[in-house]
Amino acid sequence: MNGRLSGLLRVGPSLATLDRDYARAGRVDSAAPVQARHQVAVAAPPGQVFALITDFAGWAGWFPAVSGIEVTPGPVQPGTQFRWRSGKDRIRSTVATLIPGQEISWTGVCSGARAVRRHLLAQAADGGTVLTVEESMSGLLLTLFYDSDRLQQATGAWLEALRTTAERGWRDGLQPGQSGSSIPA
Repeated sequence: MNGRLSGLLRVGPSLATLDRDYARAGRVDSAAPVQARHQVAVAAPPGQVFALITDFAGWAGWFPAVSGIEVTPGPVQPGTQFRWRSGKDRIRSTVATLIPGQEISWTGVCSGARAVRRHLLAQAADGGTVLTVEESMSGLLLTLFYDSDRLQQATGAWLEALRTTAERGWRDGLQPGQSGSSIPA
């Protein structure tokens, strides 16, 4: 079977397997037919960047492609579920790994496609953040309508909006949760 056909027919691991053997194990599915990886330097500390990523309800305030966010009440922790829209796509996600200021990973499903997304944060020498995002997606017939280039573009747009928002809040001297801040607590 050629590569394109095998990718088209690859269902991939179950959500439970993606959670246990991939997201919680610190990896994405390297055999998935759709993958993206980006790294960006952010001129704001990891705590500031982490606060933006983990405030799911606040995403739409800095990334207009996201809407309709519903989050399980309570603190964000492994097992927290959230539903959201990216454009017309409805996504159901569950936090798998949460290490404050360092990593948040989740699994998700959208129209039968299953994904793992990891955000890794490291303190840069200048006090800023080096943020790496990795994602893998599999699903029957997924590659008919979605590919790695589109995921790479979407991830890049997400990171640019995140970087801009974190840097603006940090430059303006706003701390998470301050009145008038676009940066969540």
